[in-house]
This record gives sequence, C-alpha cells and structure tokens, in this order.
Amino acid sequence: NNATETTDNTATIETSRGCKHHCNYCSIKKMYTKPYREYPLERVIEDIKNISIHMKEVNRIFIIDDNITTNPERFEKLCDMIIENKLDTYRFVCQCSCIGLASSESLVKKMSQAGFDIVFIGIENSEPKNLKYLGKGNIINSTVIACQYLRKYKIKIYGGMMIGCPDDTKESIKNT
Repeated sequence: NNATETTDNTATIETSRGCKHHCNYCSIKKMYTKPYREYPLERVIEDIKNISIHMKEVNRIFIIDDNITTNPERFEKLCDMIIENKLDTYRFVCQCSCIGLASSESLVKKMSQAGFDIVFIGIENSEPKNLKYLGKGNIINSTVIACQYLRKYKIKIYGGMMIGCPDDTKESIKNT
C-alpha cells in the first residue's frame, strides 16, 4: 500500500465562552452562568504562539468556542491576525452558526486563507415548525448560503442535525 497515513495532533483553545443565542435545547447557558464574554484577540494569538513553542507536534487547532461566529467581524479580525503572525501553517477547526457564516462571504474567504479547513455548523432541521420548536427561528436560507460559501472556499462541512421533535414524521425526518 503506497498510501501515507496522516494523523492530526490537535490542541484546543477558546476565544470566547458562553453564547448569546436562546436555543431551548442547549445547556451552555446552564454550564456558563456568566454572560457571553470574549477574550482579547491578542491573548488568543499568544495561546497559538505558545502551542507553536511548547507543542511542536501539533498541526491542528480546534477552537472550542460554542459559536465563534457570534461576532463575525471579530472572527475575521482573528483570521487577519493569524495570517499576520504567520500562524496559518496550522489547520483549524471550529463550530459556527450558519447565520454568522451566511452574513459574510469575506469572513469565509478569510477563514480559508487563515487555515480553517473544517467547520461544524448547526444545520439542526429542515422543517420551519421544528426550527421554531427548537428556538432556532427560520435558519434554512442561512444554512444554504453558509454551505455555499464553505464549499466555494473548500472548507469541509460537518453538520449537526436534530430529529425526533414532537411533530416529526417519517417524511420530515427524511427531508432533514
């Protein structure tokens, strides 16, 4: 076999803690009783630099924020800082909302330039009544746009979907 096996050695960092959204199924507000808070981006860059100094085997960084796209402008600035500090040699993975991604194609382009190659997004469900039940609002159009942007810039999409809502049918589960 001529295939070369590659393994990601992953480190984790946070750029914020908590969430501003009000999804009724989520435990984040219970876990982090304080309001949503962002860490200074300079601190985040120092965290990445410390990984490069003290964890030389790391080639992937998972940003474990619950939703790094809560503030798309801030996230784009972080991407700029990653590039400026020549930290774009890492591969990055993060969790994003489709609304945040759909709000800015320039953010998704910058993410690709900074080394983000995997994104987990909450697609949740394809039925408006189920999205309302989950407290998500109608995110269907935002999901479509976010996925288009991610595909355009060759960022892999991992989507979280929820089935089993009270009004689910075989048809609605199949659609989702």
